[in-house]
Amino acid sequence: MASLTKFQSDVLLGQVASSDLGYSFKEVTVTIAAGMEMGSVLESTSVAGKYTWVVVATVGNADAILIDPKAQGYDEVLAAGDHTLVVAVRGVTIAEQELNFGDGVSAGNIATAIAAFEAAGANKVTDKVYG
Repeated sequence: MASLTKFQSDVLLGQVASSDLGYSFKEVTVTIAAGMEMGSVLESTSVAGKYTWVVVATVGNADAILIDPKAQGYDEVLAAGDHTLVVAVRGVTIAEQELNFGDGVSAGNIATAIAAFEAAGANKVTDKVYG
């Protein structure tokens, strides 16, 4: 069991106020790989019906951020494979320093992924975090 080193509020800074939580968040099938945690940048175009971790070839398809605390292993470490988890998809503000990418993703790739995520759903990724 992991210790509490990252909280959902570290990653998710804000959201559009809505009476429908489904506006900003979705409970979806996420394919977990080694190294993934809250803040992992995901895309939903490579595998039908699943969100997968962004890699160099798919940075332009970034359309979700993993925000489910289960991904941190607080209750149990998630085995590699498919899990039903919560992702942020629309109208959210995310802390840039908390984004998590797989191996080989360069600074240029990160900028592309951020631009794709912001365009995908009126989202904002910021390096402006106070407190």
